[in-house]
Amino acid sequence: MHAIIGIGKYGAFIWPAYGISAIGIIGAVALTMLAYYRAKRQSPK
Repeated sequence: MHAIIGIGKYGAFIWPAYGISAIGIIGAVALTMLAYYRAKRQSPK
């Protein structure tokens, strides 16, 4: 576990990149779900 967390001098670049990627993926999923529910609400039944 220590080897994963402490990746040496590259850790300062890797962990923020993981964080930014996670935020981007979560945002994309949230926007997709929002668009889906809006379209579902507007479609005739």
